[in-house]
Amino acid sequence: MHMESKEISQRMIKMKNKKIAKILGVAISAGLVFALISAVFVSPVAADETEWSTINTPSWEDHFIEPGSDIHHYDIDGEDGERIVALGGINGSDDCEIDGSPQGLTGSFDPTTNGSTTDVLTVTEVSTDVADISLSLDGSICFLGGDFTLASYVVWGAGDGWLVLSGEISRGSNFPDFSPSANDTMTATGKLYRTGGTLPTDGDYSVSAPICVQDFNMPITQVIGPFVVDGDNVFTEPRVWMSDDGGVTWDDITGDVQDASNLPGPFLQFGYGGVAFAPDDPDWLVVSGGIFHPDFIGIGDYGPLGIGFLGVPATVASKDGADNFSYAGDMEDTSNGTWMAHIYDVEVSIETDDDIHIIAVAGMNTPDMVSFTDGNLEVGSVFRLDAGTWLTGTWEDTTTYSGWDNGVPLANQPTWAVVDGEFSPNFDVDVTYVAATIDALNRGVTCGGIPYLQMGLFESGTWNDEAGFPEAVAIDSDGELLLTEPAMFMMGIALPEDYDGTSPSDRSLFIYVDAFNDVSGVTGGWVFRVDNDAISPTCGPSGDPILASIDVHGDADTGKMMIGTM
Repeated sequence: MHMESKEISQRMIKMKNKKIAKILGVAISAGLVFALISAVFVSPVAADETEWSTINTPSWEDHFIEPGSDIHHYDIDGEDGERIVALGGINGSDDCEIDGSPQGLTGSFDPTTNGSTTDVLTVTEVSTDVADISLSLDGSICFLGGDFTLASYVVWGAGDGWLVLSGEISRGSNFPDFSPSANDTMTATGKLYRTGGTLPTDGDYSVSAPICVQDFNMPITQVIGPFVVDGDNVFTEPRVWMSDDGGVTWDDITGDVQDASNLPGPFLQFGYGGVAFAPDDPDWLVVSGGIFHPDFIGIGDYGPLGIGFLGVPATVASKDGADNFSYAGDMEDTSNGTWMAHIYDVEVSIETDDDIHIIAVAGMNTPDMVSFTDGNLEVGSVFRLDAGTWLTGTWEDTTTYSGWDNGVPLANQPTWAVVDGEFSPNFDVDVTYVAATIDALNRGVTCGGIPYLQMGLFESGTWNDEAGFPEAVAIDSDGELLLTEPAMFMMGIALPEDYDGTSPSDRSLFIYVDAFNDVSGVTGGWVFRVDNDAISPTCGPSGDPILASIDVHGDADTGKMMIGTM
């Protein structure tokens, strides 16, 4: 290494805070896609001669995208490209700003403005520990709107526990109107989970004070019916949008996702998650994010809100074009004792010879959700679920397969994170999955690890040289060390249509890496072509912008690439 570790750390922190800060939170960009750059691969060996051009993208200003929203992930069906699903959230408002920048979700719903006597919260006991809750309010909105999730620790006269609601705030015909004639509505259903004392008495309780939100939280001591907000809480407006006409028009399908059968609790966010269609079936898709999971109340950093408000990782799937969703089960490998901790990427395979699709979720796992309190316990992982008889299988941690991390020369230091993954476009023949991983070179000392590619066979349950591939391939910049972060979108993979994992000569793929160059001292994003284990010269748009997505249309030698920039 050519720099002291302290200086590397400072440079990596500077990169994270200044150039890719949005990647590491729940938001990445105020658009469906980022600034796009297209390229024709003139020659597989002349990557630095790639021709680049800029393409415009939609924005808040042209009203193509809902103001105040951020898009975290999107996917387009692999057949005719008509169906698109985008995940995001409302993180502010173009009318609610501090120093010209949208602040975190802030606003209120005031049920006192119209004099209604039917503003009630209803409690119905289900067991000694759980009650059903419903909420129905009339009043006026200030900045809030659409689907929302509320999760709060509350106290009441005889006990305490967690109030969890999912619902919708609808604007009335005379919005905006803060007079007594305001006719906005706020409705929700959910659960009360008792942690102490006894449940409140069944019945209707009047709601006679505004419900206020400031920067995704409700101020402590506010009252909602019989409940007083008295600690950790979160109020979010996660979103799932779908288009069936190639992005010309959009429908909000958040409620359909939140209503997934057997889902333990509502989604809090989709930032750490993803969406993916089966490449051969536009009706088959999965959505992942973080939920409130009642089994984790009071347990480590994951219960019940997780770190910040990430929640517990969860996946739902639909096979009827997003009309109905089903929970894919707790993301636990019971045989190996690991849980998925953070979701960075979600993929679905084409249908296999066994007439099933496979879901692969990349990110970081933890060996023990109960005692998890220290990020150093997390390691990189890819979980799979074979969705044969509809979602009745169990999740499997594929990093327990033989050959994982072969070629990563850090003794007793497993891969830090799996940032991206891709199924082969010919998965029904080669059963290949490719993962973009980050080693633990500076874990616990400074920021940054070395980026790698690892390739595996899902049929035999093997990785890298154990599966007939090379050992893990370290990604460098013309021989110079790159250091990257274990964070969302720091790496991305694209496989051309002629990728074939069974043949070394047909294992051509493209990868970008956002990193710090340990020799030049430059922080930026770079693109590489990898042929089996041979890495091309560094290429990419001028100025080395931070990158956020990559895709390839066509074959490895004549196809076109699109790269999203921050």
